[in-house]
Amino acid sequence: LADGTMVLIEMQVLNPLDFNKRVLYNVAKAYSLQLQRGQGYSRLRPVIGLTITDFVLFPERDRFLSHYQLLDREDGLPYGDDIELVFVELPKFAKSLGDLETLTDLWTFFLQQAGDLEEIPPPLDSSPNLDHAFHIAETVNLSMEEFDLLEKQAFKVEDGRNVVRRAILEGLQQGREEGREEGREEGREAGIQESRREIARSLLGLLPAAVIAERTGLTLAEVETLAAADAAAGT
Repeated sequence: LADGTMVLIEMQVLNPLDFNKRVLYNVAKAYSLQLQRGQGYSRLRPVIGLTITDFVLFPERDRFLSHYQLLDREDGLPYGDDIELVFVELPKFAKSLGDLETLTDLWTFFLQQAGDLEEIPPPLDSSPNLDHAFHIAETVNLSMEEFDLLEKQAFKVEDGRNVVRRAILEGLQQGREEGREEGREEGREAGIQESRREIARSLLGLLPAAVIAERTGLTLAEVETLAAADAAAGT
């Protein structure tokens, strides 16, 4: 930003285990790496982590925008503004085009609906930056090399492992609560299968069904069933 503040922007489709810790780690690392040996702390500039998720990260609250910073527990007095975390949960954003009021509303609507927009409608066209972003999204044309890189990034080993680990842990927790061995096993398997389906849903329209099946471990028939259900829900 103009005042020297660093903004780390991340868009995330999957919800891997310990994702919240990864966000904090990246922001803290960016803050600490600003200084070289012998440089004074006055050179440190604030760092804001802006994380946009295509999943619900904080199910305990309804609002789509969350803003965190270091505060005193008793009176809420901020400990400076050097580190801030901002989260935008796209699934929670429920405003229609006619309800958009703020610039935050406009950008969130654009991020949520960009894939379905054939032209930029009012009031989105009132912002030159939004209009520019729309035309970039409209005209982007990935080469095979770029597409291959994007595909590899989408299936980062660590994220994939953590998604499965999350499913296993949730399944085991369900089994413990039920107090039955079969509950643990069924919960584990159900969790793994559901995580595979969630990954597959996020890739529909981006990759061929056969590739999605290979990557997720689902059968081709299961992927095609998900695609049909997704298409029916969109009509």
